Amino acid sequence: MADRAPTALAPIVSTDQILWQHRATRLLSRLLDDYAHLTPLSWTVWNAGCGLTGAISTLPPEVEIREAFTAWTDALGLTITSAYADEISTRLLATGQRDGVKLSLTATIYTEDRT
Repeated sequence: MADRAPTALAPIVSTDQILWQHRATRLLSRLLDDYAHLTPLSWTVWNAGCGLTGAISTLPPEVEIREAFTAWTDALGLTITSAYADEISTRLLATGQRDGVKLSLTATIYTEDRT
């Protein structure tokens, strides 16, 4: 069955979601091969829509987290869409699309003192 976009006449069904997940995992496989030299990420395949989220789970120091985020953002051609800081952490988000798969990349940088 070919991938199809949902319409008012053709609602999303579970087979659509499975096809989107297959497309996303095929892309993930290529990304893991092509960017094996980069910091490993924690990956999530979306259960609705065709997408992948990569999370930087590198331990501090902050510079290593930022370097990993920048390297993956550049490699995937993503755009940094959000940077939010509070007294506990800084959260970064980059988004984009590749081969029909929506991509998001996240990183959380915690402050030195989390007591």
